[in-house]
Amino acid sequence: MKKFSTLLRVALLATVLMTSCVKPNKVVSIDLNQATLSLEVGQSQTLSVTVLPADATVTWTSSNTNVASIANGVVTANAAGTATITAKAGDKTATCTVSVIIPFSTIINGIKWATRNVGTTPKTFTTNPEDYGGYYDWNEAQTVCPDGWRLPTKSEIESLITAGSTWTPQGNKDGRRFGDVNSNIFLPAAGQRRDGSLDYVGQLGEYQSVSVYENDATKGYYLRFNSSGAGVSPIQKQGFKLSVRCVAK
Repeated sequence: MKKFSTLLRVALLATVLMTSCVKPNKVVSIDLNQATLSLEVGQSQTLSVTVLPADATVTWTSSNTNVASIANGVVTANAAGTATITAKAGDKTATCTVSVIIPFSTIINGIKWATRNVGTTPKTFTTNPEDYGGYYDWNEAQTVCPDGWRLPTKSEIESLITAGSTWTPQGNKDGRRFGDVNSNIFLPAAGQRRDGSLDYVGQLGEYQSVSVYENDATKGYYLRFNSSGAGVSPIQKQGFKLSVRCVAK
C-alpha cells in the first residue's frame, strides 16, 4: 500500500511537471496583403491578414481614426491625411500606411463639379482643393479646363448656390464650402487679378462661367462670394482675371 501511494505521488508530480511545460501556441508571423493603400474620402477597402498559427486572435488599430478607421480588416477613409493601420497577434505586428485624398469630383444637384481649381498652367488642376491656382480673364478661361471638363454655365452656378454654402477655412485658406455634408466642394477666396495686382485674397472669391451677359456682350457672368454670401453677377470679359472651377462635360 505504501509503495502504491509513493507511485501515485510520483505519477501526480510528473503530470504537474508535464502540464507546466505545455506552452500555448505562440504566434510565429503576421502579414498584411498591402503595405500601403490610397483611398478617396468615403471609400472602403478590406485588408487581408495571414497569421501563423491560423487560429491566433488578430486585433486592429488605427493611428488616426479621424483619417482612416478599421473594423475587422475593413479600412474606411474618413478625411484627407495619413494613418497607419496595425494588425497585431501575440507579440507580432504588421502595418499598412493609408493615404486618404479628397475625390477629384463630386456631384451636387446633378452636376459633377471638380474639387480643385484650374492650376497656374492651363489644362491642369491644383494639388489641393484649397490651392488658389491660376487667374484667367473671360476669354482665356473658355479653354483652360482639362480634357473632359468645361466652364460652368450661369444656371449651373445658380444651382450650386441653391445647394447652400458656408464661409469656412480649409487648410490655411478661407473660402466657401458649397453643398451638404455628403456632397460638397470647397472654393478658396482667391481674390482677383487686375492690372497686374492681386487683390482681395482671403476675402473674395470670383470664378468665371461660360455664359455671356444678355444686356452687354462685352461682359460675362461669374460666381462671386465673400463671408456674407454668394451670387452671380456680370463682369467685363477683359481686365479682370478670376479663378476657374470646372464641371464635367
